Amino acid sequence: MSNNHLACNNITIAITITITINERIFKSTSVARMEASQRHSPSSPTGKPIPIPLTDKLLDTSLEVFGQTFHVQSEALKARSAYFRDQFTRPGTPIPAENPIKYAFVTLSDKDKWKLVWSGAEVDNGLDIESHNAYTQSQTNAFGKLLCAIHEQPYNLADILELKQLYCLSRNIGAHAALSMSLLDVLLKSPNVVEEIPLNSHPLLEMACILRHAVLYRECMIHAINPFHNPRFMAMTNGCEVKKLAIAAHKKMEGKIETVRKQLLDTFDSIPSIRKECTKNEREMRQISIDIMPRCSDAVTGRTIFPRYFRELWNYDKYLDGRYQAFVGPLIDTNKLAIDQSGRRAGDPGLYEDCFLSLEISDEDLPFAVAPHAGLEQKGK
Repeated sequence: MSNNHLACNNITIAITITITINERIFKSTSVARMEASQRHSPSSPTGKPIPIPLTDKLLDTSLEVFGQTFHVQSEALKARSAYFRDQFTRPGTPIPAENPIKYAFVTLSDKDKWKLVWSGAEVDNGLDIESHNAYTQSQTNAFGKLLCAIHEQPYNLADILELKQLYCLSRNIGAHAALSMSLLDVLLKSPNVVEEIPLNSHPLLEMACILRHAVLYRECMIHAINPFHNPRFMAMTNGCEVKKLAIAAHKKMEGKIETVRKQLLDTFDSIPSIRKECTKNEREMRQISIDIMPRCSDAVTGRTIFPRYFRELWNYDKYLDGRYQAFVGPLIDTNKLAIDQSGRRAGDPGLYEDCFLSLEISDEDLPFAVAPHAGLEQKGK
């Protein structure tokens, strides 16, 4: 395996953990291979520096993070991290060494914080980064993957907690744009994270807003308004902006559902009551709509589970005249999820039985300007 892929493997131990960071709860169930993590993690103390290369670029900077050294490119750090740009350009920057590694940063840790500072610096100008001794290994690993993002190198995510760590680290060193630009490709290759997005749609919505990541925002908003009769946004703090947006999106879908219900009722009412005046398909469709209602109702409340009901109509109607498919199709057979590519459909038994996946959010409806991924973001934002 080449060195540039050493920093790109999923690293975790088998865990089930809930962790609070910045008063936002992220929940994760992750299973990974411990042996693989020890062999291939960029944060595993192998005793050798891990290079994160750029094509035809000299690796001239050493970053030591909790005993693991990364060799990286100073130009990439300056271009994509506000913190490192400040470190390289402020007065008193150390004179570059004569050897290939011209600059060196080391880790200083104190209880629940750590920082990267110039090696041998007389003045501590480092930036405090929240941490905990129990998570130094995972933070080292996450920092290595953030360096991959900064250097436009591939990497994977082990679970939702690692994504949160990358986000917090990118905030501290002013590298949101680099993380945002790399994120879609990484998510598409990280099925464990994709499976955890629905449960974490609220904090991820806020993250997507800060990163100005339109695809992640749309994905999380669809999950936030579902399951449709008990949407996840109900657990959000009252008054928060993303909850207001989720409520509005839910009402938008309710309006579309009501329109379809009226179309179906009008169609059923228009079917002649005298059997001999009905076509065979009309008689079958009317009977099917009656037969499927009990199994499309909540066992406790008796409420109709409309995604499943519309899916059942869709499945039956494709063998008949297609009349009802035209009504329910835009709701039930349109899937706007871009990150979850599992092929699961709205209304099918399982995860999406009570979910509509057809919510459309235009760029004009986003609560942020879509990031051009150009320029630097300010550290700490």
